Amino acid sequence: GFRALLDSAAAGLQSEAAYQQVQQYLDIDNFIDFVLARMFVGDRQWSDSNWYALRNRVQGEPFRFLLWDSESALREATAGILPLDPNGTDAVVQLFSALRENEVFRRTFGDRAQRHLVAGGALTPEQTTARWSQLGSALSSAIVAESARWGDYRRDVQPPGEEPRQLYTRDDHWQIEFDRLLENFLPQRTDRVLGE
Repeated sequence: GFRALLDSAAAGLQSEAAYQQVQQYLDIDNFIDFVLARMFVGDRQWSDSNWYALRNRVQGEPFRFLLWDSESALREATAGILPLDPNGTDAVVQLFSALRENEVFRRTFGDRAQRHLVAGGALTPEQTTARWSQLGSALSSAIVAESARWGDYRRDVQPPGEEPRQLYTRDDHWQIEFDRLLENFLPQRTDRVLGE
């Protein structure tokens, strides 16, 4: 199970045999895509509580990682991509640090990074801005109802008791953030990730 995956990483993954063994427990391509996604969005919280690792309980199925709870993502286009403490206790950090010691993994990581970050890949500015625009078009009307439901009070900008209260709205809050990501974050982020 998951303990065996972590034990394999802790034992070291430099050798081809160790790398082959860890693949019994870990979907390497999924893990690389998971790490690239975290790097791309600039998620600074790589703690044990901000991801899930799942697997089919059928014997031999590897773990696959999923992003979760990423409210610290998409903040700064120029943010660093690796908030990793190789001596930390986080399982993702331990796995990634151990895998980076293996030459085959580094080559596979580079191949997947090129696939996603270059020449029309999913994380290129053209692809990310097109998807973001499409998502924004689909959500624009629904955000009005969502702001009516959840945006009735702004604790982050106004202490209780002050009147009139500033409310979250689509045009004054959501649209501004949507445009910031479309015009600033997404066009710059790919180059930042590639640069690091």
